[in-house]
Amino acid sequence: MTQHDDSIAAFNALLKDYPNNTPVLVELARTYSLIAQERSTENFDTGALRAVEEALVYAVQAIKTSGTRILLPWKIVGDAPLILSNIPEDVMIKVPDFLLGEPQSIDSLDCTLFKEVDFDKFKEIGTR
Repeated sequence: MTQHDDSIAAFNALLKDYPNNTPVLVELARTYSLIAQERSTENFDTGALRAVEEALVYAVQAIKTSGTRILLPWKIVGDAPLILSNIPEDVMIKVPDFLLGEPQSIDSLDCTLFKEVDFDKFKEIGTR
């Protein structure tokens, strides 16, 4: 196991006991974001895409469960298009509806609704 795998396992174990723990959700999002950055440094890698998608899920959960406005999850959301800037044009990215401004997901704590979007649409996430 890598250091990231160990961290992800530890954070997921904590989430079993504390499912809406915002700091743990933020750290999971940050860890997946770091994995994506490492995997996309030179060339596009599908592992980078999957890591960004995971980072977005945990960032959205942190945003939705936090009783206060915290900035780090939004930074992770904003960094996601930069991390995937070398993505091939034909690759679709799975994005939580919340980041696309979908009305049914704004007030809901449910983070399981997604849409696949192209990179042009992906660059707009979190802007609505």
